[in-house]
Parts: sequence; structure tokens; C-alpha cells
Amino acid sequence: RFQRHISMPFVVHNMLLIRRSSYKAKLTVTRAWWQRAVAALRAVDAKSIRAVGEKMSNKRTKNDFSRFEPENETEAKIMELLRCINFVDDHIPGSTGEVKQMREEIRAISRSHGTPSLFFTLNPADIKNPLAAFEAGHDINIDAPFSKPDSRYTEFRRSQSVAHNPVAAALFYNRMFAIFLKTLLGTGRSDRRGVFGRVKSYYGVVE
Repeated sequence: RFQRHISMPFVVHNMLLIRRSSYKAKLTVTRAWWQRAVAALRAVDAKSIRAVGEKMSNKRTKNDFSRFEPENETEAKIMELLRCINFVDDHIPGSTGEVKQMREEIRAISRSHGTPSLFFTLNPADIKNPLAAFEAGHDINIDAPFSKPDSRYTEFRRSQSVAHNPVAAALFYNRMFAIFLKTLLGTGRSDRRGVFGRVKSYYGVVE
């Protein structure tokens, strides 16, 4: 029932992100920059920081992504403070902290095993694959040719079913990636040998 709700999955997702951000996000300062950060923090107040934040937000609202230029000494100190501190939020999906963490993981794999030999971009077409219709609760004919197992549904109907049930689309997406890893890369085999031989390591990111 909740899979087909028009807004509940998004509301709950945002609630979970806010909860994780409140419990796990923190500010850090590099030891070498500690004195600079303390001096900048003593030179500003909460009201000035909020004012700079509002100015930055207004620039983004106008699609102006240029660098913020301070107009007075207080704003310059605030920008100095922002340069000294890091917002650590690597446990929050899609955050800048998670992107930094993934970047370090890729660098670690490259240092350990060398640069990647092969790059893949996998884009499963949920409106063309019968498995997506099956995940959405539609019956498909397993005995029919693979190109027509859900011939009772037009492409528009398949698109409609995926749009009405985004959870089914996510399940289909996850299933296709699991098949790719287990079959082509051999992660699901005892000898760890896939189509390209024995894969030493791999790294995948969902855009």
C-alpha cells in the first residue's frame, strides 16, 4: 500500500536523512589550522554568520553559483572560518562528506591494486524490461519469448506502472546490479571468476 503512495516514501526518506544528520554530523578542524579557526571564531557572532548564510542562499536561489565575495571585515573573517572547518557527514547518503569518503576509497583501491582496467556504465531500462513489470505486481508469461513476456502491456503501461510504484523500479534496479556483479564479475561464484576472469577488486557508485 505504501509503495504506491504519492508522497510518503519521500517524506519518510527526508525524515531519516534529517535524523542521521542531527545525530552523526560534526565539524572538524585540522590541527595546523586550529589557531586560525579560533581567531576567526572569536571575531564573529551568530547573527553575522546567519546574515552571510542568507546572502549565500539568495545567490543560489538566483542560480548564481559564483564565489561569495565578502563586503566587510566581519564577512571576511566568516569566510576564513569556513575555510578552516570541515563539515563531516559521511554517513548521510548523497552528502558532500560521503562523496569525499568515496573518493578516498577509490584512491586507496588504486594505490593497492593499480588504476582501474575497465569502466562500466550500467543503465537498466525499467520501462523495457519485463522484470520491472513483475516487480510492480503484474503477471508475466515466463514461457513466452524474452522480447514479449509481458506483451499484454504497452510501453506506456509499463512506464505508468513504474511511475506509480517507484519501489518496484528500485527493486528492479538493485536486482540488475546484483546479477551484473554475480555473473559478469563473478562475485557470486566460488572461484570468483567472471566473464573477464578473476576480478581483484571493483568499485561501484550509483549516480
